[in-house]
Amino acid sequence: MAVDVWVGVDGSQPATEAVRVAATVARALGWGLTVAAVDVTAGGYGPYGITTEHLDRQMQAVLAEALAQARTVAEAEGTAAATRVLKADAPAGLWDRAAAGPALCAAAGAAQAALLVVGSGGHGLAATVLLGSVSDYLANRCPIDLLVVRPGSRPRAPVLAGTDGSPAGMRAVRRAAVLARALGQPLVIATISEPSRTEEVLRRAQPDLGRTVDDLLRRDRAAILEAAQAAAAEAGAPVVSVREAVGPAAPALVELAQNAECGWLVVGSHGHSGWTSHVLLGSVSDRLLHLSPLPVWIVREGA
Repeated sequence: MAVDVWVGVDGSQPATEAVRVAATVARALGWGLTVAAVDVTAGGYGPYGITTEHLDRQMQAVLAEALAQARTVAEAEGTAAATRVLKADAPAGLWDRAAAGPALCAAAGAAQAALLVVGSGGHGLAATVLLGSVSDYLANRCPIDLLVVRPGSRPRAPVLAGTDGSPAGMRAVRRAAVLARALGQPLVIATISEPSRTEEVLRRAQPDLGRTVDDLLRRDRAAILEAAQAAAAEAGAPVVSVREAVGPAAPALVELAQNAECGWLVVGSHGHSGWTSHVLLGSVSDRLLHLSPLPVWIVREGA
């Protein structure tokens, strides 16, 4: 079966950026590209007696323009794109943008797409990717890899994989290694020790024991990075460098990625239900999606 990247569009600039990055990924990995726009209108009458028929005509014109624009952007990146118009299931209102998330997620999942790409701002689907129910739905329910794209993304740049040594973290390393190899870019592997409240109290109360804990954490980071380097080499990563830090994981990862001039952040997920409490260390993914100026690729279980 052919492997596809799906990207959601609404005609906005952030959606256009998402198409550009999705096309780059599709071309580099030899995957197909499907551009999808979602009709989020519902039946009934709108303000001032505006009919559903009138709104449908407006929506169809918007979607057609968005898809045409997306095809042009993809072709400029050397990738041909198939197009789909999806109908949101039972929108809550006359023009329910939040309904785009379930529609896009369901269609991409049914098509067994490898990756769903969305933009980080905009006036339609992308407008709520990081805020509100669309982001919540994609984060918690989407069964496939999710890539959230930022304005000004640089796809031709090093790839940073964040790992905590767990199976989810190692999946992220392998996915990042394949991406880096396909893009011809270096791979950077990072691991973070995020101090707990208990450890902080221990360091203050018993400095000697605190130093022992610090030494154990250093050994743990070294073991994680050694295993991750082996996994990356097996996946064919061109160049691997490692980084480590101590502190809150999400901002530390962002800082490491920026210092290494990376263009991507790749982290793992424990599945498609409730991953915001389990990715990497705690709710790192949730914070990372809001903090990172770089595209964030969430690797799902089974990738």
